[in-house]
Amino acid sequence: MKKFKMFIFLIPVFLLSFQLIVFSKNINNQDKKEQVILKEHFADNKNKWFEGKNEFSSFEIRDNGYFFENKVDKSLMTWISVSLDKTRDFTIESKIAKFIGHNEYPYGIIWGVKDQSNYYSFGINSKGLYTIYKLENGEVKDISGWKQSANINKLEFMGNKLSIKKSGNTLKFYINDKFTDEYPFSEFYGDGIGFQTSSKMKIEIHNLFISQPKPKISKFIEMLAASIPPKVKILEPNVTSGFEIVSKKQLLKVRGIASAAKGISKVTVNGTTAKVSANGEFTVFIKLDEGHNIINVKATDNNLNTSNDNFKINYKNQKN
Repeated sequence: MKKFKMFIFLIPVFLLSFQLIVFSKNINNQDKKEQVILKEHFADNKNKWFEGKNEFSSFEIRDNGYFFENKVDKSLMTWISVSLDKTRDFTIESKIAKFIGHNEYPYGIIWGVKDQSNYYSFGINSKGLYTIYKLENGEVKDISGWKQSANINKLEFMGNKLSIKKSGNTLKFYINDKFTDEYPFSEFYGDGIGFQTSSKMKIEIHNLFISQPKPKISKFIEMLAASIPPKVKILEPNVTSGFEIVSKKQLLKVRGIASAAKGISKVTVNGTTAKVSANGEFTVFIKLDEGHNIINVKATDNNLNTSNDNFKINYKNQKN
């Protein structure tokens, strides 16, 4: 009988261990797929969030939280700059708890922030409503308007998790991991991501996670290729390493070919812009000074990568 009891006891322990292993593997697999841009638990202020107290507001990081109190009758916000590749999918999510404040007014996440007059906002209020809007040059432009959502936890001191996920050309919005709404993706005004409160409100931000799927190898190779500088080949004059070029004409014709993965945008020779054809061929005429001249050919591609090719030429004036 004792052995039987021990066996019964071991079953839940085994199941718990198995669940932990599976959970751990899922987390590891997720980490392998995702590139973590920001993982903020507010254990410290290494990401340089604004902190300070005065008669209008209070911003403080303590007890693994970012406490944000708005003491005035207007909206206040705080943000930091975050570098995101907007051409790829991304996720922005945060758990926010509310302690005091008007029931009708929203609080939540702001993103694409340029300044206090240009940003996007996703907020909720105590009445179970959410709103998505943008502020453009100080003018509010509704995206969703106010909508009811059963996904909002009205015990706000327990916190609500807000998530914004870009999928292709669509932004999807989630409340407590439940899909809530979606709208077409729009270009950001700036790189700021942060939080907003309405008048006379106190909230605690528990965390902020920002991630993107890791670039595929083909995308990485494309990015690598895009960083390779242009190649330049001088066709005229005939440039041979170790030999001095001598010209009896003051007007020198420089002709060549420039090539790059994303195409050539500009070629200059000693600062003079050359005519460049669709296949990268360029021609320009340069006036030489008497004696030794250094000719610099600079090519710039459409990714703004540059390369320089130099050669020397000796101009001998026949009249001298």
